[in-house]
This record gives sequence, structure tokens and C-alpha cells, in this order.
Amino acid sequence: MNQNFDFQYRLEKSFTEVGYIFIEDEISNIKSKRAKWVKTYIINKEVNNRTCKIRLALSKDFPIEKPFYFLENLDDLPFMPHIEKEDSLICYTFDDGLILDYDLPINIILESLSLAIETINNNMGKSRFKEFQKEFEINWSRLEDVSILHSYLDDRDTEYKQIEVLKTKSYIEQEVNILFDPQKHELSYLTKLYNLNLELSEKFQAIFLPFRKNSNVPFPYRYEMWNFKELKRIIYSNISTSIKRKLNALKVEEKGFYLILSIPFNDQRINISVFVKPNLKNEKKVVFNRIPNSAKLLPFSFIRLNSHFLLNRTQGNNNYEDYRVLVLGLGAVGSNIIGNLAKVGVKKFILVDKDLILPENSRRHYLGLHDILEGGVYKTKTSALEEYLVCNYPEINVVTYRKDVKEFFEEDLLGLNESFDLIVSALGSPTNELYLNELVYKKSLKVPVIYSWLDPLGIGSHVLITNNFSKRGCFRCLYTDNNDPNYLINNRASFVNPTDKYQITMLGCHSEFTPYSYLDAQECSIYTTRIILKVLQKRITGNQLFSIIGDDEQVRILGFEPSLRYKYISQNTMKFQESSFFQNNCIICGEHNDI
Repeated sequence: MNQNFDFQYRLEKSFTEVGYIFIEDEISNIKSKRAKWVKTYIINKEVNNRTCKIRLALSKDFPIEKPFYFLENLDDLPFMPHIEKEDSLICYTFDDGLILDYDLPINIILESLSLAIETINNNMGKSRFKEFQKEFEINWSRLEDVSILHSYLDDRDTEYKQIEVLKTKSYIEQEVNILFDPQKHELSYLTKLYNLNLELSEKFQAIFLPFRKNSNVPFPYRYEMWNFKELKRIIYSNISTSIKRKLNALKVEEKGFYLILSIPFNDQRINISVFVKPNLKNEKKVVFNRIPNSAKLLPFSFIRLNSHFLLNRTQGNNNYEDYRVLVLGLGAVGSNIIGNLAKVGVKKFILVDKDLILPENSRRHYLGLHDILEGGVYKTKTSALEEYLVCNYPEINVVTYRKDVKEFFEEDLLGLNESFDLIVSALGSPTNELYLNELVYKKSLKVPVIYSWLDPLGIGSHVLITNNFSKRGCFRCLYTDNNDPNYLINNRASFVNPTDKYQITMLGCHSEFTPYSYLDAQECSIYTTRIILKVLQKRITGNQLFSIIGDDEQVRILGFEPSLRYKYISQNTMKFQESSFFQNNCIICGEHNDI
């Protein structure tokens, strides 16, 4: 008995045992192009007192790939969610995390068919409207003639407002429609992000209409778009009286406008859009309630680009957007910290650095060559990072100072009146950081200060939290001699010995640098970012020193030995945390009590 015949026999036997009526069918009768098919069967099954003609289709990759089921007599059944419009595919399970026991293919078919039938049964019942609401946006995107709207609208907006849609073309002749709020989003950055040709652009009115809670919005029956009369009935049935007054008085242009319908569902909001072409005869403008029912409608589905939605696609933590972080030093470590903070939702930055970003540093900086060049001229670190941040996160607010840090400390820091929640120093310059440390204490700044730096050749990195609800323990403590507090020693946290020289010169003395890789900078910045977030949310209080153990192989290859501190810590752990790093004789913090 060959393998194919055995499978056929066992499948027929299993179907018969569970009472399914089925016949094998021709592969050519499968309408769907989703896969290369090798087997198909028609299964007739009574579901909710209706006869359903279900097609089972097996691809060439079965049983590694799940079975497909199609509802062949969809037109004879009620309009249902979870059935794909294009080919009547039954969406009976999610693919993410799906595990198939491919050694038991018959079991896979029986269990999946049971799920497909259960999906049909549920969709015919009372839960159908709720399921339509849950799938509203994705099904809306399958309407005929639907277009795409790139939306920067905040999902949490619940106020009526007028915004704008920029209808334009990119330089590759791709049509782009962008929904944005001129009060929040810089058009110049959106233009650069999308590579737009503004000479081919046109602005349109967009009206944001938040619907009331418990709104009743039926999905277009069998994917047939509403007409304008139906659209008006849906709108007026689900908006407040005050919004009705505003809408009735609204003047719209003959060229058309966009309606953004925000429909509450559970704890979220469904956002869809309709472009309305009023079809006026002799008028250029008309109030909304006088638009003729002959107005043409074009549906738009959303690509959501607002930070609230995108962050919910991660851990769902949007708790950092109100914090403002001052970052000193935008080199390899500092730029990576900024990039990390922006990714997790910090929206407000003050950036300080005086230098240009040069190509020789591009392999360990957060930005690459594309980001640092403009017309053959290298950008400053501040301008390059500002442009990158605002282009990629249009809701972000960035203030920059292209200044020497000492000049910034003396002229600008105090003038900011502590309008920031935390200072991050990634200067890589002990002298400047000692000066910052002294200034923070002399001027009694109340915000925490976090220092982040690398040791050479990947041997490790360090993060120091200071001024964090305590004055005991500061940056100077790491350089304070046990016997003479006025004498500065080398950093006591270091994993390398102070007498060993690691600096490399490739093109003369002005090109001297400390060797470390992008991965070292990235690892240091990730750990620093996690600490920053905890400090911002007061999940770490007090001043602490964190040291991350790296690999000492490259140090030993050069004939050097790691420091005694490295040898002691690396015997026990990869990360070391201590709160007893402070020196009682430190001339900056030694006499301070806790705040």
C-alpha cells in the first residue's frame, strides 16, 4: 500500500467516524492562489441549521503548513466576519506561535476542521456584530477601491477637530496621502521622510469625528460601500449634539474633503476614513448638511504611524512620553542612548555637543553615512540627530545646543530652570564630567544625573547614578584618593590598569581614539537606557554604581592585565551593582547628608 493511498484511506476512515459527508475534488476547482495545492475535498456540514459547503485544501507543504478551509457557498449564508472577501478563506486560528504535530497529519486535519466549523457557528450567532466590530478596520481595508491613508493621528483623541490631508506624489511617482495635525507635525520633516515632491501636492480638509460610546456602526453589507445618505445617518446617530452643530455649520470645498470616523470599541478606537466628493453644480463651497446625496464616497484605510499605537505593538508601555531628558555628548554611547529612549517612547530631548559627526566614527555611532552627509558636507552631531529623530518620530520635541559643554554649563544649563527630568552624561571626558558633577552640587540641582562610559576593547562598561534623592556618592568619589581628597586618582571603577595605554593613533595625533566596537557601545547604551527608565519612574532611588563585565581576551592579547576590580567581580557575576562607592572624604559630597 503506497503512502498516498494509506493517507487517503485513513482520512476517509476518520471523516466517516466523526460523521462528515465529504468527496474528493479536482485541484483545478480551487479558486484561491494562496499556495500550490496537492489535495482538496468538499465537506458538507450542517452548521446552525444551515448547510455549509466547506472546501479543505492541502498545500504541498502540508503537514508543515496548516490546512486551508474555504466556505464555497458563502452567498447562500448570512454575511459573516472572519471570512476573507477575496477567496472565502475561513480564518480559524492565528499563525503566530502555532505548533503543528506534523507526525500526525490526520489529527491536524480533524482538529483544524473542528476549529473552522466552530468559527462559522460563532459567526452566525449573537456574537457576529461584536466580531465585525473587532475586525472592522481590517475588513474596511478590503473594500473595493479602498486607498491608503498614512495617519499620524493620536489614537486617544476624542475631541472634534479640523486637521489636514496632504495628497501628493513622491519623487518615484508613488501617490501618498498623509493625515496630520499641523499643530503637532512639521510638514518639512514629513516631506523628507516620504521623499515628497511638494510641487505636486495638494492639501485637503479633514474632519475628525469622535463617535459616542456604545455607537452602533454596521459594517458595509457584503463589502458594498455606503452611499452618502447612509453615511450621514450613521454619523448623526453616533455623534454628540455639540458636534452636530459644528458639523452642520462646517463649510466644505467642492474639490472634496476627508471624514475621519473614530468609533469606540472596548478600550480602543476604530479609525476609518471616507473621502467625500460633494458633486456640487454651481458652488465652490457648501455647508455639510447641504451636501447632496449624490456625493461620491471613496474609502480609505489607515496605516497608523502615531507613537501611541506603535508603542502598543511592543510591550505596550507608553509611560515615558512626558519626560524630558538632557543628554550631554552625542558620540557612540550618547547617540545610542538617545536612539533607545526614542524607541521606547521618550518624546522630549535637549541635546548638547559641539562636534561634527565624521565618517571615521560612523561604524560605532547610532547614525550611518546616509544620516550624516548633506550636499557633501558633514552635519553636526546635534543637527544630524535632531533630523533623524524628528523624521522617524514626528511627534518628538528636540532642542539642540551646538556648544562646548563647559560653555553650555556656564551660559545655558541654569537658564533652563531644570525644565528637564534627568541629565545623562556620555561625554567620555572625565575632566568635563568632574566639572559637571561639581556644578550640580554647587547649584543644588534637584534632578538625577547619570554618567555612562566604556572601558577599552570590550572589557566592560559602567553606569553611575548620582543626585538621585541623595547627595551621598558622586562622580568625584570615583577619583578621590583615600588619604588626600584633593588629589585625583584614576577612576576606581575601571576594569583596566591606569598605566596601560590603549589609545590608538591612525592619522596623526588629532585622530587618537580609544578602541571599542559598536556592539560595546550598544550594550552599554542598552543597559544605561534600562537604568534611565527606572530612575525616571522612581523604581531606583539613591546613588548607585553599575558595572557590566565584558570579555578580557583583547586586553590580554595586547599583553595587558585587567584591573584587580575586574578580576574580583568577574569571578562571581556578569553585572555588578554597588551603593557603597562613595568616599566619606570626597570634597564634593563627603559632608552631605541625604536630601
